[in-house]
Amino acid sequence: RARSMSSPSSERARQRGGVSSGQSGGVSSGAPRWWRDPFVVAACAAALVYRLILLFTLDAHAHYDEAIIGVMARHILALGERPLFFYGQNYGGGGALEAYAAAALFALFGESTALLKLTPLLFSLATIPLTYLVARALHGRAVARLATLLFVLAPPTLEWTLAARGGYVETLFFSVLLVWLVLPLFERGTMRAGRAFAAGAAAGFAL
Repeated sequence: RARSMSSPSSERARQRGGVSSGQSGGVSSGAPRWWRDPFVVAACAAALVYRLILLFTLDAHAHYDEAIIGVMARHILALGERPLFFYGQNYGGGGALEAYAAAALFALFGESTALLKLTPLLFSLATIPLTYLVARALHGRAVARLATLLFVLAPPTLEWTLAARGGYVETLFFSVLLVWLVLPLFERGTMRAGRAFAAGAAAGFAL
């Protein structure tokens, strides 16, 4: 009888432990361990090599939108401007984000087209493991690997991965980051304050 009376609380404890374990493996503790999957590491390495080849061959010149980002970066450094949006627009902060990043790189290493394109390159590479983490948390490793492969090889991704043209790649990164950050909210109905703040910031940059 005592065993029967204690079983509901024990069952609830096991259920809580199951949720915590599933959450830990799928989202929280899985985050720093994506590199343990050699497929993801190989995908990131292949993406980096291919993008570097493009950077110094077919995509070595700046598009006119990219030139505007470069001008914004130059004005940030030389004139002290602090733009919030892409020149000529009053929405979307991605262009300004690229300009500030380019300005920092210009200040450290000098002006070049390669440095101008480095920001979207880095954001595109960071989106690869995020895509893997989200897909794995929702559908498991096989689907996560497929999603990673599709992201790496998709023609639109390849086209925009080096394009500093107003925050397109950055919007993609922050959108996937936002999904990953809010996963605990849908799984447990709650999330930590720090994670909620980060999700709000990611949503702001994504929009």
